[in-house]
Amino acid sequence: MTNDVFLSGTGTTTLEKLNAILEGSETLFFASAYVTRKGVDEISNSLEEYEVDTCGAVFGLDGYVTEPKAIETAQELGWEVRLATRSGYTFHPKIALTGGDPPDPFSDGANAGYIGSANFTGGGLDGNIEAGMTTQEKDVLSGLEDIADEICRFADPVGEVDLESYASRYAEVARERPSKSETPGVGELSATETGTEPDDFEETEPPNEATYESMHATAAWAGLQSFTGEYTFQLEFPRTAGLVIQRLTEDAGEDVNVLCSDGEIRAMTYAFYPDNEMFRLNIPNEVPGIETAREDKSGIGLVRTNDSPDTPIQLEIINDEAEATEIIRRSVREGAWDQTSTRLYGWF
Repeated sequence: MTNDVFLSGTGTTTLEKLNAILEGSETLFFASAYVTRKGVDEISNSLEEYEVDTCGAVFGLDGYVTEPKAIETAQELGWEVRLATRSGYTFHPKIALTGGDPPDPFSDGANAGYIGSANFTGGGLDGNIEAGMTTQEKDVLSGLEDIADEICRFADPVGEVDLESYASRYAEVARERPSKSETPGVGELSATETGTEPDDFEETEPPNEATYESMHATAAWAGLQSFTGEYTFQLEFPRTAGLVIQRLTEDAGEDVNVLCSDGEIRAMTYAFYPDNEMFRLNIPNEVPGIETAREDKSGIGLVRTNDSPDTPIQLEIINDEAEATEIIRRSVREGAWDQTSTRLYGWF
């Protein structure tokens, strides 16, 4: 192989082309504008398959597209990660080089290289139509090595970047994006499901982890398919979603003032029940939407933060399926959802 110019998504994938240049190498270096957990998982699997022991990478952080969980996972895998945070311009390259043994894998020049349009995301590596080139031509590889050196010089070691601040802002930006809009440049939108019932998600496996930690969430929701209590509507939130609400109400304790969708502030009880390991919000019957929820057993209960120390949360009972689906899709896109046998639940 000298130069192999290709269009992925039309019979081959970028990942397959990258796998071809991994064979016989000991080290992979790549730089990508956007990186997702799914992309990290794909590369990790390839490194294991081709017995490549060392990986160095530069992730771009512009636009809050690279997932915080991707950075965390790469660190856990022992990759040497740098983050492009201060170029002064939008960081947008996608390149890769393979080399020999550490600590100086490119001392004799790279073994092979890649340059193209694909981000190191699930879609970029294994789904999108992307243009790219892999090469073993020495002059081209020398140019890619120079680019890689320059990229590394203005990227910071991961330990020098405030990842908590990045994750918090990532979560804010994600909440601002329309639910039907996937994160720009990622190409792995999973929020294609419609409906609000668990049956609508039978073919969809909940992810092991969301794109960011739930500590950065400001809202949680649960389906209204089941509930307890005749005199008050007792809505149960499974642990992960429930912990989000607990954090939002921690200064109030179990007795909390809640701003309802009709503008009224009502006193409610929010508590954890060890017998079923659920959190339960006791909602008065006069709250808008409760009567319909009792009759139809559908929709979702959405709890959001409220900007008041005396009334820390707001509640909306969403009976309209289109509105409920909008909320559910937002969580599905970020992998921030799960389900019990009776209901979906999530956070964002």
